[in-house]
Amino acid sequence: MLSFALAALVCVPNALSYAELSNHFPALVGGAYMYSYSTFNELTAFLVFCHLMLDYHIGAASITRSLASYFITLLQVKFYLFFSSDDLHLLQQKREL
Repeated sequence: MLSFALAALVCVPNALSYAELSNHFPALVGGAYMYSYSTFNELTAFLVFCHLMLDYHIGAASITRSLASYFITLLQVKFYLFFSSDDLHLLQQKREL
């Protein structure tokens, strides 16, 4: 619970910064890359872009890895419900050959 409260306190200044920047650059499409490109320079915007891509890929990989175990468990349960114990025994014998 404390970590969520700390994350909320950190996100509030970020949201206020985006609100202030969107007020100064209303014609631009929002996003960290465009704001950093307009405010700083191209190198800073590129570094922000690299950070966002790394963050998105790590997040997607983490979610995929955690959901994969659930998916495998679901497939195993459906597999065992579909076959009877005799069928599983025959499959095991075929693998040993």
